[in-house]
Amino acid sequence: MSDFKDWFEKGKYYEKNKEYKEAINCYEKILEIDQKNVKALIKISFNYSELKDYKRSIEYCKKVIEIEPNNFRIWYNMSIVYDNMEDHNKAIECCTKVLEFNPNYVIAYSKIGNSYVKLNDYKKAIEYYEKVIKIEPSYSKAWYNMGKVYEQLKEYKKAIECFKEVLEIDSCDIYAWCNMGFSYDALKLFKRAIECYEEAVKFDSNYTIAWNNMGYAYENLGNYKKAIECYEKAVKIEPNYIVAWHNIGIIYDASKNYKRAIEIFEKVLNIDPNFAKAWFSMGITYRNLKDDKKAEECYNKAVKLDSNYAKS
Repeated sequence: MSDFKDWFEKGKYYEKNKEYKEAINCYEKILEIDQKNVKALIKISFNYSELKDYKRSIEYCKKVIEIEPNNFRIWYNMSIVYDNMEDHNKAIECCTKVLEFNPNYVIAYSKIGNSYVKLNDYKKAIEYYEKVIKIEPSYSKAWYNMGKVYEQLKEYKKAIECFKEVLEIDSCDIYAWCNMGFSYDALKLFKRAIECYEEAVKFDSNYTIAWNNMGYAYENLGNYKKAIECYEKAVKIEPNYIVAWHNIGIIYDASKNYKRAIEIFEKVLNIDPNFAKAWFSMGITYRNLKDDKKAEECYNKAVKLDSNYAKS
């Protein structure tokens, strides 16, 4: 089988079936005939990336660049591989190169923003998301990611404005609704938060995070009955959702139903014995029951798993 087309088709077949080594072998057959076949080189790079052999993937990206130094797409592909290698500075360098050849390639600006987020340089991330929006105001991912960055910076009002922009573009975006709810929670505007979570579950009734967060908002409003209803909806959808189970335990403790609270915390720890927060919360409940010995045992386990609880 020496025909390019046949080897490509066979390689694509293996790719589709996630048999990446076999796919590479097919594309290497093309390179035996034509060492500078860019399409085959790109395909080999992709398949090595899927195998998480990022070093080899970069090697083949560079071979493409030797042949086509102005191929901005291969520079962009290489940035993705560097991000997978956690070398975010190299990823930024590659995307900067993309922009030399294609100054309006918004995906590259967005990718640089994402890499700066991973480097915890939120100011630079915002700068690049704003560049995206300047070129393409309806690029919802940039608005969303910028909102997430503002959340990290605890600038919740700005985050809300970003999520509103996302929803102007796509009113069904459950992640924007949920994150806007989170920002309202942080501002202690719990009723507004609940409205957002209700929108999220209206579009996806199985969105467990929204149900859990809605429960948290009701809990902060002192409506424990509604809070438990929300948390129970979350665990009905996802039975091992320990955060929601833990929150149910917290409400039973706050309601002085300590026996039930202990049962819930034990359930959480049966799912995940290393969930330090549940050990600590169970310690508080035992303290409320005047069982200092068991309380101390729980606190010690919490501290062993997470030294931050030693300060509590």
